[in-house]
Amino acid sequence: HFFATFFLSFFLSLFSIVSPQIWIPVEEVGAPLGSNITLDCHIEAYPVPLSYWTFGANGESIYISGPKYEVSIKEKGYKRHLRLVIHKLEKSDLGTYRCHAENEMGKPSRQVRLFGKFNNSSFNFSGNSSKNSASFPLFFFLWVLIFNLLCSFI
Repeated sequence: HFFATFFLSFFLSLFSIVSPQIWIPVEEVGAPLGSNITLDCHIEAYPVPLSYWTFGANGESIYISGPKYEVSIKEKGYKRHLRLVIHKLEKSDLGTYRCHAENEMGKPSRQVRLFGKFNNSSFNFSGNSSKNSASFPLFFFLWVLIFNLLCSFI
């Protein structure tokens, strides 16, 4: 009786329906132009979901590999690892990529923002320059110092 119960619960757990869950390990990626960049997406779902990437405001679908993109999927049971490699990064490649997973239980998506880096600066897909975030501690330190000096005169 124990073995029958164990086997039944094991069998049901293997074939239960699982709504797609998506995990993106790195949600903001910076890379220099001309480099190859890899975006990763981890999915857990059963039945096996339709998994794909999209890019930009128009949601251009990226299903298959080509000269610009290399798409790969590794499966192990109800887990999938969806990977997108972008070759020779150009300014037009910068922006928001979304990982999608669709089955009977739902169709969630998660995003990755890809921005370009050049020396100690970064720029986003709109081409606006911004300073490296490493300068923030210095700015904060100076602000606290000035604030304390002003407070000491009051």
